[in-house]
Amino acid sequence: DTEWNYLLPEDEKIAFFQITDFGDLTAEELRNAIMEITQQEPPEAMIIDLRDNSGGYLSAAVDVSDLFLSEGNIVTTRGRGGTVRETFDAKAEDTWSEIPMVLLINGDTASASEIFAACMQDHQRASILGERSFGKGSVQQMIPLPYGGLLKLTTASYHRPSGENIHRRPTMVEEEQWGVKPDNRVEMSPDDAQRKRRYETRAAQIASPVDAENPANRAAYDADPLLKEAVKMLKRQIEPSDDKN
Repeated sequence: DTEWNYLLPEDEKIAFFQITDFGDLTAEELRNAIMEITQQEPPEAMIIDLRDNSGGYLSAAVDVSDLFLSEGNIVTTRGRGGTVRETFDAKAEDTWSEIPMVLLINGDTASASEIFAACMQDHQRASILGERSFGKGSVQQMIPLPYGGLLKLTTASYHRPSGENIHRRPTMVEEEQWGVKPDNRVEMSPDDAQRKRRYETRAAQIASPVDAENPANRAAYDADPLLKEAVKMLKRQIEPSDDKN
């Protein structure tokens, strides 16, 4: 019926949102979408897809994090020597701080999307699935030069609530702390064929009508093993257990 459908095919207890970048309207649009679906048919769990999200505005990442966190630190910026420059904390108003949630990330999840994912992970607010993120957590300032051109100067770095650095410096190795790792260090990396199929089915889904019965929705879901794993994880949380012991 040309209206947005946020529920996964055959998994009507689970809402699914994809954030492709963090812009001026991202937090407002996500808040409105959650309010809309909550009024119609409240979901019991939520999946947010941050794969291939290269980032955006710090303020947007803070505002989106604040939607799901009622208190605590979201992110800090630190300058040379680790000096804290700015601290961003959550507010209790207008939050969905209880609904079970999974975030999907990959190697192209960067910057603002890493801030959001790191915040949710450190506060144990969401499970993180996928691949280790890119590791871009630098604060950069553009300085105009007298005779034209710009100087891009790194002035600070983003640090997650745990205090760990997000940015991966050129000399860092895999064993060091940077970016966001999937929970329990269990990574799910698609092969080239799986990655291609996911991109193709996702593009077809976006180009098709948005009604829930459209085959493009099912095709995109079936081509996404990581999404299916997230659904399995959430179902274990929201469905009654058969274990009587």
